[in-house]
Amino acid sequence: MDSGRRALTGATDARAAVIACYAAMEESLAESGVTRRASDSPQDLLERAVADGLPAETAAAALTALFREARYSTHPMDARHRDRAAAALAEISDGLRTRTSGRHAMTGTP
Repeated sequence: MDSGRRALTGATDARAAVIACYAAMEESLAESGVTRRASDSPQDLLERAVADGLPAETAAAALTALFREARYSTHPMDARHRDRAAAALAEISDGLRTRTSGRHAMTGTP
């Protein structure tokens, strides 16, 4: 998630910041065991992450929708888009961190 946060720091291009947040979410999902397959659409990845118990489903769906808008639309994007992506990324990050902590507590691993 750090790469997404770095993209938001001083970012002037909202479209690039949204895409960076989505990429950061993909990386975090991969670290949690849900890797993106070559044939996956953003929706496919989202569905598999939710099936795997993604704790921030609503935020992930919002970030996925923002990514599709940033990637495939041509209309201008602004700070509101970037801020929504940042909020979704923060919620996803918190959810994954909590889930990882819970798994470690149940297994006794650090």
